[in-house]
Amino acid sequence: LKNAFRYNFLLICFRMDRFETASNASSSNLSSISGLTGFEDEFCDLKSVIREPSLILDLPHFQENLKFNDLQTALELNEKYRHDFYNLETKLESVNREKVQRLCDRIVQLEAQLAVTSGELTTRECNEMNRLRDEVHQLELSNNALKLSLEEHRIDLDTKSTSVTALKRKIVDLHVELQLYTRNNIKLNNDLRVLRNEFNSSKKSEVWYKERLHECRTDKARLVDEMSQLHSLLIGKERELNAQNSKSLYITATLEDLQVAYDRLSKVPDQLPDVQMYETTISNLNLELATLKRAVGSQQESFDGIAKQNVELAALNADCSRSIFERDAIISNLENDNSDLRGKVEILEGELFNLRGLMRGVVEGKLRAECALKEAQCEKSEMERAVAEIRDNFSR
Repeated sequence: LKNAFRYNFLLICFRMDRFETASNASSSNLSSISGLTGFEDEFCDLKSVIREPSLILDLPHFQENLKFNDLQTALELNEKYRHDFYNLETKLESVNREKVQRLCDRIVQLEAQLAVTSGELTTRECNEMNRLRDEVHQLELSNNALKLSLEEHRIDLDTKSTSVTALKRKIVDLHVELQLYTRNNIKLNNDLRVLRNEFNSSKKSEVWYKERLHECRTDKARLVDEMSQLHSLLIGKERELNAQNSKSLYITATLEDLQVAYDRLSKVPDQLPDVQMYETTISNLNLELATLKRAVGSQQESFDGIAKQNVELAALNADCSRSIFERDAIISNLENDNSDLRGKVEILEGELFNLRGLMRGVVEGKLRAECALKEAQCEKSEMERAVAEIRDNFSR
C-alpha cells in the first residue's frame, strides 16, 4: 500500500508537471482547452491537499499510528483521482493529438510556404546579388574615378602646396619687408619730425629775419630821411658860408680901402686946414675899422663854426652812408638767407611729399600682403576641405 501510494503520488506529480508544461507550451491555444479549467482546479486542490503537512508521508519513517479510516479515505480519494486523472489524461491526449495534427498540417503548410519563400528568397538573392554586383561594379568605377580624381587632386594639392609654400615664403619676405618698411617708417617719422622742427625753426627764423629786414628797411628809410635833411642842411650851411665869405671879402676889401685912405690921409701935411676935422674923421674911421675887424673876427668865428659843423656833417654823412651800406649788406644777406630758407622749405616740402608717397606705398604693400595671405589661407582651407571630402568618400 505504501509503495502503491508512493507510485500514484509520483505519477500524479509527474503528470501534473507534464500538464503544466503542455499548458505553458500551448498557451496560444488556451481557447481550445478552456473546458479543462475545472479539472486543473481540482488537481490544484489535490496537490494542495497532498502537500499539506498532515498528509505528507514520511517515507523513511512510516507513521504506524495512522488511522485506518484516514487511509481508506485517502485510498478512495486516490482511486477517484486516478479515475479522474485517467479521464483527464485521455482528454488531454485527444486534445494533444488534435493539436499535433493541426501542428503537422501547419508544418506542411509552413513547409510549402517555406519552399515558396525560399524560391522567392533565391530569386531575390539572385537579383540582390546581381544588383550588388552592379553596385560593386559601379563602386569600382566610382573608386577608379575617385582614384583618378584623388591623383589629380594630389597633383593639384602638391602644386597648390608648392604655391602655398611659395606664398608663405613670399609672405615671410613681405613680412620682413613690412618690418623694414615699419622701421623705415619709424625712421622717416623721426626724420619728418626733425624736418618739421627744422621747418618750424626755419619759419621762425624767416619771421625773425623778416622782422629784422623790416627794421633795417625802416632804419634805412629813417637814415635816408636824416641824410636828406643833413644834405639840405649842408647845402644851406654852404650857402651861408658862401654868403659869409662874400661878406668877409666885402669887409676885407672895405678895410683895405679904408687902410689905403688912412695911409693917404696920414701923408697929408699938418698945415692943411681942417686937420682937426680929418683927425676926427680918421678916428671915426679907426673906430669903424675896429668895428669892421670885430665883425670880420665874428664872421671868421662863425665861418670856422660853420666849417667845423660842415666837417661834422660830412663825418655824419659818411657814418650814415657806411651804416646804410652795412644795412644794405645786412638786407642783402637777409634776402639771401630768406631765399636759402625758401629753398630749404621747398626741399623739405618735396621730401615730405616723397615721404608721404613712400608711406602710401608701404601701406599699399601691407594691404597687398594681407590680401595675398587671406587668399592663400582661403585656398589652403578649400584644399583641406577637398582632401577631407575625398577621405570621407574613400572611408565610405
